[in-house]
Amino acid sequence: MNYKRTIEKNLLKKISTNIIKLLVEHNVNPFTLTYMALVFSILSGCLYSLANLSETFVAIGGVVLLLSGFLDALDGELARATNRTTQKGSFLDSVFDKLGEVSVSLGIAISGRVSS
Repeated sequence: MNYKRTIEKNLLKKISTNIIKLLVEHNVNPFTLTYMALVFSILSGCLYSLANLSETFVAIGGVVLLLSGFLDALDGELARATNRTTQKGSFLDSVFDKLGEVSVSLGIAISGRVSS
């Protein structure tokens, strides 16, 4: 295995483990993270759609998209850590992932940055 991948995996696991502990202590519902991930995906799409106004929107959109992805990963971890896994949660997570992908894709298309 690639040493860089091992370091990244271990570092992200350590960070997410600490965040999960904090979320468990504050009794955060996994659905909260699922909905937040969707909101950030939609926000990212909106920011990308403004890319023709400024490069800053592209950069901020990228950071927001990364945050959305991190929240998306955390919701499942939190559900497993608190024994709250459900079929509804799994279904919503999948649907919201697709909605987020559509939002980001539309934002990029609307920006006019994609040439035909």
